[in-house]
Amino acid sequence: MPPTHDIVALINNLSKMKKVTSTPAAENLTANNAKVNPLANAVKKVEANKAKTVKTAAVKADAKPAKKESKVKKVTMASKLDEILLAGGKWEDLVTKAEASSKVLGGHIKYNVGILKAHIRFRTIIQKNLQYLGDKRVSETGIGIATKKASNKKAA
Repeated sequence: MPPTHDIVALINNLSKMKKVTSTPAAENLTANNAKVNPLANAVKKVEANKAKTVKTAAVKADAKPAKKESKVKKVTMASKLDEILLAGGKWEDLVTKAEASSKVLGGHIKYNVGILKAHIRFRTIIQKNLQYLGDKRVSETGIGIATKKASNKKAA
């Protein structure tokens, strides 16, 4: 019977040449001779690490396209309210536009002037975006461009 370290070396050489899966008997032999041949353990560890890196690379390759799909910008009701409010108009018109947009997006909230004003307040005060409405002003009738009042002074 040949020495056990020769068998281990032969199995390692064969596995490198043909990519043959090892048999249970060969695994038992290398497990029994772990103290005798530390090189066999090192080879096993390297092969196991290679297999792990190949698996993780495949998993990472599969995960990358999913991230690109999740970056698609989702339309929210807040962004729709921004569009509606920045367009301006009478409160009644703004409320009906907001409710129509909510129904399209699958919402169920009833909108009113108070909710629209709260959204404006959130954008301007909480988020500190003082230029949210630009040159438009909030009035009792709606949102519109601020007009200068005619002065009572006579032109000279």
